[in-house]
Amino acid sequence: MSATAFLLEEPETQSLGLDSICVADRSRTSRTKFYHQSVFLEREWLKALAIRFEVLKNRWVDDTKYLSNMTDILSHSDYKKIIRLGPSVLPLILEDLKDNDNFWFPALQELTGSNPVPEGNEGDMEAMRADWLNWAALNQ
Repeated sequence: MSATAFLLEEPETQSLGLDSICVADRSRTSRTKFYHQSVFLEREWLKALAIRFEVLKNRWVDDTKYLSNMTDILSHSDYKKIIRLGPSVLPLILEDLKDNDNFWFPALQELTGSNPVPEGNEGDMEAMRADWLNWAALNQ
């Protein structure tokens, strides 16, 4: 069930657009219920995103662990699917970057539009990791 469908199941909000729900619900109980449903849906969505990320990441790592060609590693379909998940996946990538040696730097660059790695650190995995983690701490 989509978030919109779930939220529109309330009798007083049926046939209204999602933007109209808060305006149409005047009672405190309805607003509280809407808020809790929204929080619930966001949590469920984040859980589903984390599961999807882990599945794609694990398959990407397994399929590319014996490859040495970076083009082959970065053009893997699951790596591309992770990027297509959008900026919401950034916390998951950054968390993985803290703990693993996965090459997330091009994905981070594409998702953020930034590159905090100075020219002198390019190719140095530990320095690049530190640069991105510092960037994340400054841009939360």
